[in-house]
Amino acid sequence: MNDYPTNNAVKLQEYSTLHSATLTISIVSHGHLHDCELLIGDLARIASPCVARVILTLNIPEDAHYPATLPFELSIVRNLRPKGFAANHNAAFGLVTTPFFVVLNPDVRIASDPFPKLLERVADPSAAVTSPVILNTSGGRADFERRLISPWDILKRHLSYIERRTRPRPPEWLAGIFMAFRTETYRRLGGFHPRFHLYCEDADLCARARLLGLNLQVVNEVSVVHGGKRASHRSPQHFCIHVISLVKFLTSPVYRNYREKLRAESTVYR
Repeated sequence: MNDYPTNNAVKLQEYSTLHSATLTISIVSHGHLHDCELLIGDLARIASPCVARVILTLNIPEDAHYPATLPFELSIVRNLRPKGFAANHNAAFGLVTTPFFVVLNPDVRIASDPFPKLLERVADPSAAVTSPVILNTSGGRADFERRLISPWDILKRHLSYIERRTRPRPPEWLAGIFMAFRTETYRRLGGFHPRFHLYCEDADLCARARLLGLNLQVVNEVSVVHGGKRASHRSPQHFCIHVISLVKFLTSPVYRNYREKLRAESTVYR
């Protein structure tokens, strides 16, 4: 094990060997080690030639051990204190030396290699981020390509008035379940904004990308499955964090400017 002194006081554990692939994946566990083991097992099984390195951040103490024969380098970062979604993925990005960077939720399952198609699309400098089609565990299309949320949307949900909406084309916001970036683009965007702790980081980043004239793209030729545990629906603590993040986003200049941009583009809100 190699220890690296950093400002965030973490321990970094290295496995496997470096090779000439072009992609680094960041996964964060907050008590999701079983899901992470399944996901890393999927990545090992498909053995994508695109994947050079997987960075697994353990946000709370967990006992993770993996074999040294993985088809990619595995780096385990152990936080001495918990951090938010944005801070963890941004810290992982600080270790990236590849041209592409992917953010993956732990509860994603991958049956076949989606990375060549994703990288082919995101290699275009006009693309900010690409996502595969994300399916739920029943095989249906999950809620991952979204229109910009409004206070009225939130009120309708809490009044149990949920209307069926057509997915926006192009998407106005991609969920942070599976996001592929050019490293240069992620750096240009400054990564996820650390003012958000667990929610709305993806919405804010997508809004900032679109304000820079970049595109959000769904690659319909490839798909993955997402467990979608929806912690904010069950945990009062997560619900409060979700509300705070929503307020921060809805009152931000980024939200206001993006909403005005979408109106100017005559985007239809359904």
